[in-house]
Amino acid sequence: MEQNIGKTIRNFLAPKGIRKFFAFAVIFILLGVSNLLVYEMGGTKLAYVHGFYIPIIIAGINFSIPGGLITALLASLLSGPIMPFDVSLEIAQPSQSWLLRSLFFFLVGGLSGAAAKIIKAYLKDLEDRLVTDPVTQLLNTRGLMEVWQQNFLTALSKRSSIVILRIHDLSSIEAILTPQEVTQLFKDIAHLLKLIVHDSGVVAVLETGTFALLLHDEKKVQHTIEKCKSKLGNVFTVNEIPIFVNIFYGIAKAYKREESLIALLHRGRIAAEKAIRNNAEISFFESQDETQLLRNAKIIHDLNTAISSNELALVYQPQIKLNTGKVTRLEALIRWPHPELGMISPGEFIPLVEGTLLINPFTKWVLEKSLSQLSFWLEKGFDLCLSINFSIKNFYDPTVFNLIYDILQKYNIPPERLEIEITETAFTTNLDQVAAVLSTLRKMGVRIAIDDFGTGQASLHYLLELPIDIIKIDQVFTKNMLKNSGAEAIIRNAISLGHELKLEVVTEGVQTEAECKKLIKLKCDYGQGFYFAEPKPAEFITSWLQTY
Repeated sequence: MEQNIGKTIRNFLAPKGIRKFFAFAVIFILLGVSNLLVYEMGGTKLAYVHGFYIPIIIAGINFSIPGGLITALLASLLSGPIMPFDVSLEIAQPSQSWLLRSLFFFLVGGLSGAAAKIIKAYLKDLEDRLVTDPVTQLLNTRGLMEVWQQNFLTALSKRSSIVILRIHDLSSIEAILTPQEVTQLFKDIAHLLKLIVHDSGVVAVLETGTFALLLHDEKKVQHTIEKCKSKLGNVFTVNEIPIFVNIFYGIAKAYKREESLIALLHRGRIAAEKAIRNNAEISFFESQDETQLLRNAKIIHDLNTAISSNELALVYQPQIKLNTGKVTRLEALIRWPHPELGMISPGEFIPLVEGTLLINPFTKWVLEKSLSQLSFWLEKGFDLCLSINFSIKNFYDPTVFNLIYDILQKYNIPPERLEIEITETAFTTNLDQVAAVLSTLRKMGVRIAIDDFGTGQASLHYLLELPIDIIKIDQVFTKNMLKNSGAEAIIRNAISLGHELKLEVVTEGVQTEAECKKLIKLKCDYGQGFYFAEPKPAEFITSWLQTY
């Protein structure tokens, strides 16, 4: 409705094409009608002469000052000396009368033209503000939609494509630069993008740090991205400050002639998010991406209910002390038998929950459930430690330390009976923060284990910097050690390194007797895997412990 009103006003103030011809015709007709009306009603002595103001004002509005003045001149001639003051008595007008009237005509024509010019300029500025990003002066989403309707829908013989250019981790940039410098950075990027795209399409800003490159021809997508990578690069200099900018590209193609820009943008955003998630510079939209997003959204939505209704379940897998065969440790593992989606792997839903506020109630549920069970086993006389997997995201909330302490106190569990496992890749993000977290846990008496040892990219110096008690060698090395001398060497050296540092070593993924014997020979402390026992519910583990 708002757009239709604005379009009507624009057409009235600045007619184009056939509307321009129609405006000319209306003005001339009104001049003729006014002239005829004045003559037929008896001359200029009556007020009908003021009817000439109507075409003069319309001409000023439609054709600015020149149009108003020209129409005023025509009205002056039509109502001038040839028009009698009184037709019936054939009395001519006094010259001062038509000259003064002509002056008024010219004033009204000029003023109406000037006023119309000011209004047009104001409306143009207002329209530009509505469709333009104020920082970069590029089109915004609304402007992009107008361009799509006007220039792209009529020319989809060559399939159009959208490239969503996303600047990742804006918070790091904003922490280094002032707001004015951040603005300058975006202006520089916008300027380069306009030069790159040129006449191949249009560039728009969707929100801070997200640009859209709407291209006429999908065949130019790869060439355009290569130019972006070449001319933009990843390093910008703002006020002599070098800034590394992570830029990811998501690409989506228009499916059909009557494509919706909203749908095209949606697919482009999905592709950009996939690029960021997979740490791939460029990513194309695929139909299964949207299906996966809907599944992810349902998983996150349903997880809150699953936590509150105990829909989640814990299973426990023993860790065997290899030189004695005794069971002194268990690892708690999460399972989610979803009523509609079936069994959902922890590898699928835990990364999703880590990105939401659900991570805190989820962690609380795991701690409460698992430590309650450990308390039961300790009361039964089993000499056990329990290992729980934690994400580093768990420790962004400082109350988690109080939570661990309170639950240990609630169930009267010695802190050394609890082991917190953190994956090796967690250390690559912020070693100092991880060290502070683990030091706090160690002061509480909780033991620390490094999971998936050997698979991360972190430097081994963290073994010296962090308060670690246990390293867990990843199963990828275990399943290859009998047929791959390199895998065996990695395990042997990891065990030796762990023992030199006074750490206990657990090897995951033990599947066969041969693997078990090999690990005993290598003097590994503990083994974990299906060869000893599969992860099972607490009731089964209780019976198993009694008979093992």
